[in-house]
Amino acid sequence: MSKCTIIDATLPIYNKMWKYRDGWDNEVSVLMSTRNNEPSTVYRFNLCSHTGTYIETSQHKLNNSILLSDFALTDFYRKTLVVKIEGKQHANSKITKQDVLIELSKKNIDSKLYDSLIIACGWGVNRNNENYIKDSPYFTKDLTDWIIEQNFMLLATDTPMIDDFYDKYFPVEKMFAANEKLLVVAPLLLNLNEIETGEYLFSCLPLRIKDTSAAHCRAVLIK
Repeated sequence: MSKCTIIDATLPIYNKMWKYRDGWDNEVSVLMSTRNNEPSTVYRFNLCSHTGTYIETSQHKLNNSILLSDFALTDFYRKTLVVKIEGKQHANSKITKQDVLIELSKKNIDSKLYDSLIIACGWGVNRNNENYIKDSPYFTKDLTDWIIEQNFMLLATDTPMIDDFYDKYFPVEKMFAANEKLLVVAPLLLNLNEIETGEYLFSCLPLRIKDTSAAHCRAVLIK
């Protein structure tokens, strides 16, 4: 049996972690513990859907009825193109179409062979910084347009935002409007020293929570 490399690309969830806005906090508490001589150890998870690493359907931004339960299990386990973009770990870096095309050209990769894309810039190392969201690298309009043209069915990134925090142009809404069957996974935790541009298997199975368009997932890359 050939060896494979498995990379856990999931951001951890914990108390007092980053959040998109006030009121979207998480609380992990212990209801009882064997360490306190109680019969069992049990936790309560009071979590926002958009925390840690999550997967969402277009209902996150569009008024439709598309839920995670509408997708087959195989939709969450895909042959995926990973594009590594270096030099973007300073505040408010732009990730452009040209950045992606240059990287694909170096590796002689045809993006049209894939229906799933991960763009990785290594921003996850800043997840404990106060401005993790505000300073996040973002996709430029030409990159958003290119992604729409490629008609990907799944898009993932290791940034908590793909919009320009200070000059919003609403790329997520544009992508979902162009393809209501698109799945988005964010933010991943990826070490650029551990990955290369190329093909991986990507697993992002969501928690099986009824009647939701977003849920936490365990994101794993397999090479």
